[in-house]
Amino acid sequence: MNQSSADAQTARRFEEPVFEIPIKPDFGLLGRRWTARILADIGFRKVNRFSQLIRANPGLTGRLLSKRLRELEAEGFIRRSAVRERSKVSVWLLSRKGKELLPVLMEIIVFGSKWNNTYRFQGRLPSLVQQGLSDARRDTNHTG
Repeated sequence: MNQSSADAQTARRFEEPVFEIPIKPDFGLLGRRWTARILADIGFRKVNRFSQLIRANPGLTGRLLSKRLRELEAEGFIRRSAVRERSKVSVWLLSRKGKELLPVLMEIIVFGSKWNNTYRFQGRLPSLVQQGLSDARRDTNHTG
């Protein structure tokens, strides 16, 4: 193959339509500061009230938590549920979409543990994370 033929093939390759990956909008939100941590707290640790999320995440402000919860709700990862009918107290629960994200989130946590020396699970996952992952798998398998 001569040089001009190779150049023509390369040019054709770059003229082909780009394959769109259908995860870009979700990863934009998931990549924002505190988002994955909030989802992990709600999904794995069952920390699901506003005040609990603030206490569990030193450095997270109420303003930013409110913003992230609204974004996660708008994208369908979580839903708000009142504790009692006429109460202002509510909890945040994972939606089906959020539950289906937990195994992916867990893999990211395991990857981070493997490649970041600061966080190590030393051969096994913490029991709360194991239970949360088991619950998520069960819920996604039984949800229609």
